[in-house]
Amino acid sequence: MRKSKALPKVVAPTFPAAPPRLQRTLLAVAVTGLVFALLGVFVDQDQFWRSYLLAYLFWLEISLGCLAMVLLHHLVGGRWSARIRRVMETGAMMLPLMAILFAPLLFGLTRLYPWTDAAHVAESELLQLKSAYLNLPFFVGQGCALFCRLADAGLFAQPLVPDPGSHRRPGIGAAYAPSERAGVDPLRVDIHLRRL
Repeated sequence: MRKSKALPKVVAPTFPAAPPRLQRTLLAVAVTGLVFALLGVFVDQDQFWRSYLLAYLFWLEISLGCLAMVLLHHLVGGRWSARIRRVMETGAMMLPLMAILFAPLLFGLTRLYPWTDAAHVAESELLQLKSAYLNLPFFVGQGCALFCRLADAGLFAQPLVPDPGSHRRPGIGAAYAPSERAGVDPLRVDIHLRRL
């Protein structure tokens, strides 16, 4: 009988903190971007809300992808994810922030989605048939319920022990992976296609 070799333990790399000068520069860039975004509200609100929605969806998709990778690691384990898992956990922990950043979209719904305009709905027989689904309370309720679930999963993605090689929680992966897929896909469809 052959003895199996023990595989060496994989340790996740540690990343040094960014230098203070780089942090100040990036903060200045962020503040400048925020100032220009606020100016955009006053110059062209329609374009501002479309740009905000696009930027929001871009960063949301990155966070959701990170969450999917973390859940996959918890579900199947293995050493393959040890090198990237800390980065994926950090991305997944951004979901509570993404839930907060969803709130400003509620102020721009009338500019983003035609079904929020009562006059437009009165003219369209198709929108009247879809009024049970295409309405503000349903959109807000669906978004809040989904983000509560995703933020909960994102918080569970936090590392509990320093060594990623010994850290696998299949129960969390099994509990959240199906609901992440089932909840995220309708959100993507809603945010993208409700504009039609």
